[in-house]
Amino acid sequence: MEIAPRSRVTVIGATPEETLDNFAILATLSGKAAEWAAKRITPDALKELADIAEALSVTPPGPALIDANWRFHHVVNTSAGVPHLLPLLQQALRLIPSNFLAVIPVHNQREHDDMLDCLREGDAARARTVAEQHVLAAGEALSAWLRTRDGS
Repeated sequence: MEIAPRSRVTVIGATPEETLDNFAILATLSGKAAEWAAKRITPDALKELADIAEALSVTPPGPALIDANWRFHHVVNTSAGVPHLLPLLQQALRLIPSNFLAVIPVHNQREHDDMLDCLREGDAARARTVAEQHVLAAGEALSAWLRTRDGS
């Protein structure tokens, strides 16, 4: 899939079902990262996440919101403390258009707040579930949008 100028999405060899599969892979890795982060996150990283979550709650849709969303997830992923997880996440992200949020404005601040709460509380199992559901919801939204575009 490629994002074209003027925010058109052009699908190159990715069906709505494959899109869901790609997001499921990312969700699994993101969930594990959140689980580990809940056990290992530092106070500084929690503060950074709180600041980003606050920015997410007041930032209107657009590039700044997309950037804040990616930064939030990057802090969670790096807080997992597993260096070899990051290349796997990057590989999974290659299957997903990096700026699909510009076309499909999926944004659920409550999920970011829930994730932050899990990390603060050290609730690893819940952090994993919240992260997985958050990523899967985005994949479902994009897949549904692709179906409407394809007439499927």
